[in-house]
Amino acid sequence: MKKSISGLWWLLLVAVGCSSDLTSSNIPDVYVRETVILANQEALPLRFDGGVIYLSGGVRGLMIYRENASTYKAFDRACPNNPTATCELLRADDSKVFMIDTCCKSQFDWNGYYLGGPARGVPRQYATALVNGTLYIDNNP
Repeated sequence: MKKSISGLWWLLLVAVGCSSDLTSSNIPDVYVRETVILANQEALPLRFDGGVIYLSGGVRGLMIYRENASTYKAFDRACPNNPTATCELLRADDSKVFMIDTCCKSQFDWNGYYLGGPARGVPRQYATALVNGTLYIDNNP
């Protein structure tokens, strides 16, 4: 009995040690501080749930997604599969239901959770705050 319990612990240790980490981001940490005035024409898609806009900034650009009138999500467009590769760039899929990489085809939901593909990490998400029609995006607490 003691032998089977120690064998079980060994198996668990090996399984945990070999699992890939799909909850952390390997995207480089860069300074991000952007402002989007939602009344501006460039922000028109963010007036509707499921709307997406793309901005410069971050490692490979920013993708801003409107979940609802009070919840906006901001992600770096660098794919965690290979953040510095020129062909790998996250975008909203055509249905706007999830994010997909243009090159490796890794997929993530709008909470940043891994859905499929070769990526072994998650996209870098930035903090957002909506104040009087202005959306603030940054990576500093």
